[in-house]
Amino acid sequence: MIPVEEALARILEEIPVLGSERIGLPDADGRVLSEAVVAPRDVPPWDNSSMDGYALPSAETRPASREVPVRLRILGEVPAGRLVAEPPVAAGAWRILTGAPLPPGADAVIPQEEVAVAAGELLVPRPVAAGENVRPRGEDVRAGETVLPAGTVLRPPAIGLLAALGRALVQVHQRPTVAILSTGDELVDLHETVERFGDRLDWGALAAEARR
Repeated sequence: MIPVEEALARILEEIPVLGSERIGLPDADGRVLSEAVVAPRDVPPWDNSSMDGYALPSAETRPASREVPVRLRILGEVPAGRLVAEPPVAAGAWRILTGAPLPPGADAVIPQEEVAVAAGELLVPRPVAAGENVRPRGEDVRAGETVLPAGTVLRPPAIGLLAALGRALVQVHQRPTVAILSTGDELVDLHETVERFGDRLDWGALAAEARR
C-alpha cells in the first residue's frame, strides 16, 4: 500500500489541465485564475486625502503659527465622489473628505481638528508639509504591474483588488466534473439495511467454485 500523498501525486500527474472560461467577478470566489492579471491603471488613480480635513497649498502655510495663523479663503468642498478639474483662480483651501482626490493647487491636507473657520476663511495655526496626510497616486498598485499571477485561487482579498481595477470578468480554469464510483459488498445504498457480511455470501456457490 502506498501513502496517500504518493497516490494523490500519481493521480494528479494523469489529470490534464482543463480549459478556461470567462466568468463574472461575483461568481469568482474559489476559482483559479488561468491568466495573470496586469493592472490597467494606478490604484488609487489620483492623489487623495487620507482623512477629513482641508486640502491646501503647503507653501502658503510656511509663516503660520498659533499666535499668527495663516488665513486661506475656503474655495469649496470636495466629497469622496467628486473630482475638481478646474484650477482655482487664487490660493485657498478646500474642505475635503477621506478618499477624495486633491483639487488642483493643493498638495497637503491638515486635519479638521487642528484648524478653525471664521468668516469664510480657514485659520491654519502651523506650517503644513507637502504631502502631509495625502495618499499618492499608485500607492497600492502601479499601472502595468502584475498583481495576480496565473494559478491564484481567488478569495475575497483578490476579488476586492480585481474590483478596484474595474475587472468585471476574469479568466479562470474550468471546473472538473467529478464522479464517485463505489464498489464492494460491504457498501449498501442509503435505503438498504446493513447486514452481517457472512449472511450475504452464497457459501454453496463458493464451495462449488472451489472444487472446479
